[in-house]
Amino acid sequence: MLVAMTLSCKDQPSREMALLGKPRDSVILDNIHTYFDSLWNLKDTTYLRKISGPGFVRILNGIPVAEGRREMQSHLHVFFSAFPDLKCTLDRVFIEDHTAFILWTTEGTNTGVYGEVGATGKKVKINGMAQMNFDEEGKLFQEYVYYNDLELLQQLGYTLVPPVLE
Repeated sequence: MLVAMTLSCKDQPSREMALLGKPRDSVILDNIHTYFDSLWNLKDTTYLRKISGPGFVRILNGIPVAEGRREMQSHLHVFFSAFPDLKCTLDRVFIEDHTAFILWTTEGTNTGVYGEVGATGKKVKINGMAQMNFDEEGKLFQEYVYYNDLELLQQLGYTLVPPVLE
């Protein structure tokens, strides 16, 4: 069964629950909300233990960036330091069996170091998608995240330099 919903942090839980077909789907949806609301928006990485399994893996644009909760916490702090006002919004959520597909929007202002680059003071707004895989208990064990990194860098003020073709 495929469940499709349009969600934001302001949606009523009863409306969401009415659309769900299985009890496990409600656990998955709760964990998705916790992931975005508490982890990303409130920047409270202690919620990782509640919603994920110990072997959690995050793959960002095809590159593994975090294996385990501790690495994920470090990975998140890079974004939290660079964009202290970062806010994520769930645009759409599709749940099929143990997998959720999420379309999201993130906005924030670069007032801290991002990677090895100093703050630009620029505001960014990025759209992306995530595929989140859950185990039988509804715990997150794998996340694939995709967004246009070039768009992010261009919003920060960076430009592409054409290659030298000789």
